[in-house]
Amino acid sequence: MAKDHKYEYDETASGNTVAGGINIEGSSPVDNFDNALRELMAQRKKEANAEGGAFTAGGSADALTVADADNISVTAYVAGMNFKFAALSDNATTSPTLSFGGGPSSAIKKAVSGAEADLKVKDIKAGAMCEVVWRPGWASGGGAWQLINPEARDVTTLNGGSFSGFRNKLPNPLFQIDIEGNASGATGQLSYCVEGWQMVFSNDVTTQTLERISGDSVPYALRYQATTGSDASLAAGQFAQLRCAVEGYDFADAQWGTADAKSVWMSGRVKAPTTGVYCVSFRNAAFNRTYVFEINCIANTWVDFEKEIPGDTAGTWEKGGLSGVCVTFAVAAGTNFQTNADQWIGNSAFATVNQENGLATNGNNFDVEALRVSLGGPIPVEYKSFADEMSKMSRYYYKDQTTRLVDAYTNTPSAFHNVFINFPSVMRGTPVLGSAWSGQTNVSSTTATAASSYGCLAQITATAAGRFYANLDLITANARIL
Repeated sequence: MAKDHKYEYDETASGNTVAGGINIEGSSPVDNFDNALRELMAQRKKEANAEGGAFTAGGSADALTVADADNISVTAYVAGMNFKFAALSDNATTSPTLSFGGGPSSAIKKAVSGAEADLKVKDIKAGAMCEVVWRPGWASGGGAWQLINPEARDVTTLNGGSFSGFRNKLPNPLFQIDIEGNASGATGQLSYCVEGWQMVFSNDVTTQTLERISGDSVPYALRYQATTGSDASLAAGQFAQLRCAVEGYDFADAQWGTADAKSVWMSGRVKAPTTGVYCVSFRNAAFNRTYVFEINCIANTWVDFEKEIPGDTAGTWEKGGLSGVCVTFAVAAGTNFQTNADQWIGNSAFATVNQENGLATNGNNFDVEALRVSLGGPIPVEYKSFADEMSKMSRYYYKDQTTRLVDAYTNTPSAFHNVFINFPSVMRGTPVLGSAWSGQTNVSSTTATAASSYGCLAQITATAAGRFYANLDLITANARIL
């Protein structure tokens, strides 16, 4: 071995008998030692240049090749071998490789909490100075390059708290808030099991149920079940889906529908009733822009997923109080609702031709948990306080079962009396009201009326002169997006 660079040196002094191909054993000519010293100085200068970032990256975004200006040839990597290089492209997969000095192409990994882990997309950033070190024990003992400085987006918390507030765009993502009282099971078309999460279907299965269950990695999960009357052969227009809407105000910073549209990341866990593909879609309020991606599921097994959704520069995307984006999980989808995966398309589809039929058998369960949608990169599960999440969800739905006595006296028949009801949060818009009354005396009619985002009136109308009163037992206000 010529020992043209430090990676070929021997840790045992007696093993270093040449330097740059120059023999330096004791019997060698004196001038060999002069030349060898000069060779070592030249090698050290090359190493200093490399340490300053003189290595250049070639190859492709996920199959990098690195060489210095002198094209040092390396046949094998050794523990501690390290260098820096300037990246020309972002990595597009979680398993890029690197060949240094013509050596073998080996995986690039990173350390997370001290353990070996795959990279995330864009951990290697175009134009960034990347530092790697050879870890011979990684990749099941075959060795891998450790990326010392992956992109800072992986650092999302400090002492368990977020650097920049809560980043999850999804409403009620841990399914804590159940204002309507349907967590034990909702079966109606367009009904909500927990706040923010709705079931939608085409009525081809006799009974479909959306319920909150105990989670696997978090306290709660949602379950969509084909309860009775399953359908093993879907017609073109038949479907079942679980969906939620992110309000436009909360999604406006993604800037979709503009030239500055940003990517978002979706992460979470799915447990499907069958092995195969189940789809997730992102759609605008008009349902004429859609992006569908596939999750490869294993029957009755929790599967983690993470996906970058590129920002849509086309279409109209709500920036106000309507649906900024509708996120949909397809449980089943006929051909009318199928499109291509991983591209923005101008239609309302929410699945691909590979979508499994989760309604094929009675008792089929499709479960989801720990769902996140974020800008700037994937995020861990965030635990917002119950009070904060309740305040947020009260913007969309309000229910009060506190009995109130609405009581008045009049000298005039058909007179009415109003009590103002304050909503605990400013609602998204003017809500649809509902009310229930009891104990009516000398009352011809009761109603909840004059709704605004801030409150409404509870109103009773007298039948005749005298005292008139009634108990307001329930009032609801619905300003949900979907």
